Amino acid sequence: MSNEQGDFRWEDPCFAHLKFEGRITEAQIDALFTPLVVRASELPYVLMTVDITEMSGASPESRRQTAKLMEEIPPRAIAVIGGTFSQRMVSKLVLKATELLGKTRQISAFFAEPDAARTWLEEQGGVFDAEIGEP
Repeated sequence: MSNEQGDFRWEDPCFAHLKFEGRITEAQIDALFTPLVVRASELPYVLMTVDITEMSGASPESRRQTAKLMEEIPPRAIAVIGGTFSQRMVSKLVLKATELLGKTRQISAFFAEPDAARTWLEEQGGVFDAEIGEP
């Protein structure tokens, strides 16, 4: 799904790809996270890329809504791609809040390029599989 709010793409079995554009609003979070919550609801974990290269900021409401919706997503690994120093700091603030305040396991890392992010996510998928006893 791509629109003026950004982009959400799902890749079976458990990969979510989100791209944020402009200043993130609560409506943008709802538009991008709702399909993610629906797709992820029956999974043991989710591997996510979050592209922030075109993000310019985030409203306080969007940060609160992100934390709320993250509680509905199973354990997850989040690879944040790109971004300026200030974009990464806003993203780190949201991620750290959801890690500390959430009840669901979450790990995250930052990457300059999508290929490195994908490699890391695949490694994290192997860790999750080993923890839940998947082959």
